Amino acid sequence: MTRQRDGDDRTDVPGTVVAIERQHVRARLRRIAVDSRALAAAIESEFGPDFDGARWTAAFRSDLPEDVNRVASVMSAFERIVNGLVETARSGLVAAGLAPTRRASTTVRADLELVHADGGLTAGQLELLVGLNRTRNQLQHVYIDVSADDARAAVRRLRSSLAAIVRTLNAWLKCHAVGV
Repeated sequence: MTRQRDGDDRTDVPGTVVAIERQHVRARLRRIAVDSRALAAAIESEFGPDFDGARWTAAFRSDLPEDVNRVASVMSAFERIVNGLVETARSGLVAAGLAPTRRASTTVRADLELVHADGGLTAGQLELLVGLNRTRNQLQHVYIDVSADDARAAVRRLRSSLAAIVRTLNAWLKCHAVGV
C-alpha cells in the first residue's frame, strides 16, 4: 500500500484503487451532466417548462401505461443523478485517502458527513442530499407510499441545487487531486 499524503492521518489506499476511483469520479460527474439534461428534457416535454403540478399529479396517480412511462422518465433521471452524487462523494473519499477501500458498510449519511467535515459539502447540501437519497430509496423500494407532491418537490429541490452541489463537490475533489 502507498500512503497518499505523508504526515497526515489519511488512510493507506493502494495506488491502483485511487486511479480507479478517480476514473469513477470523472465518469459519474460526466454522467450527472448528461442525466441532468435528460431530466430537464423529460420534465419540459411531458409536464411543461414550469413542471406543472396538476399534470404531474394526474400522471403520477394514473394507471395508464403512457402516464406511467412519462413519470418513469423523470423519476429514473432523478434517481440516477442522486445516486451519482452519492457515489461520486464515496469514490472521492476513497481516492482522497479519507476512507479505506475495504470497510464495513457505512450509511450514506455517515459518508456524506465525512465529505462535509472535509469541506466537500455545506451543511445545507449535506442535509439536502441525505433527504434526496431517502426519497430515492423510497421510490425504489416502497414507491406506493411516495406521494406525487413529495416526488415533485424532491425533483424540484434537486434541480435547483444541483449546480451548486456539483461545484462544491468538484472544488473539494480538486483539492485532493481527484476532480475533473
